[in-house]
Amino acid sequence: LISDSILCLGANLFQASSINSDSIFWKINGAISIDTTESLFNYQVDSIGSSNVIISSKNNCGFGDSLLLNLSFIDVIAPTNIIGDSTSCLNLTSFASPLDTNLGYLWNVSGGGILSAQNNIANVNWLAAGNFEVELKVSNKCGIGPVLKKQVLVSTKPPLPILTQGDLSPCLGSETFEVFNFPNGKYNWIVDSTNFYFDTTQAIAIPITNINSFNLKSFTSNQCGTSDTLTSIISPIDVPSFKPSLFGDSVLCVGGTEKYNVNNGGFNILWSSTGGGLLNPLGDSCFVTATQQGSFSLIATSSNKCGLGKSDSLHFKIQD
Repeated sequence: LISDSILCLGANLFQASSINSDSIFWKINGAISIDTTESLFNYQVDSIGSSNVIISSKNNCGFGDSLLLNLSFIDVIAPTNIIGDSTSCLNLTSFASPLDTNLGYLWNVSGGGILSAQNNIANVNWLAAGNFEVELKVSNKCGIGPVLKKQVLVSTKPPLPILTQGDLSPCLGSETFEVFNFPNGKYNWIVDSTNFYFDTTQAIAIPITNINSFNLKSFTSNQCGTSDTLTSIISPIDVPSFKPSLFGDSVLCVGGTEKYNVNNGGFNILWSSTGGGLLNPLGDSCFVTATQQGSFSLIATSSNKCGLGKSDSLHFKIQD
């Protein structure tokens, strides 16, 4: 009997060789019996399992000895498992599948790295960050089976942090600083080289109690490493301590306009009055148009983003 004992699904051909026989008697799985003069026999395999074939040669003198061949019916198969980490850094990562010496192993990677494989072991040298797939197909005598895929998230160490929130010249009180979000990152802050905040959130609120400058350091870490350190110089400020010097005429006539000036000390000036006329402020100057008689005051107050500072006032009289 010329045949493989392992058969794939579909049509399979048996061939028998016999001497001094008129016919060959075939018996498949104890049920199908065929008496034929042909030495070839086609057998259709429809399902996975096992069976046997018995053949005997026959002539006018009777049957010769029988030959038994046990059969196994198989099909293409899918891999059972890909063993390996589903997260990786930019380095060499190994993957494996249970070894079966009767199978061939066909590995592939969807991108992001260089693949090298031998039998049931594959190595990927990851060169780029992202989501990728490690793919495996196995083959046997029946062909190549369906693909099995394993998702792998490849990460890099975080880059240098960038401040996305926070004033480098904050006012007294509290200021929140925040760096950009890095997926799965751990955020670390060092305030004035004395206060350490490790494995915390990407934002931190710092109390500002004086106007002394200090360093704020931030770095981000993950399973692949630690970023370079961002150092920011924080220079707090308070409301202006400077008192403006206001000067101009102290006597106005109803309907007249007088220009008043101020030494602002480099700060913004907020102009106001107790009444008597219309104000038209223009930076360090203010034009007052008198509208009614009486005694009034013009007030110039230094200001910045933190609020109002000291004031100076000039008393003027409006007459007709």
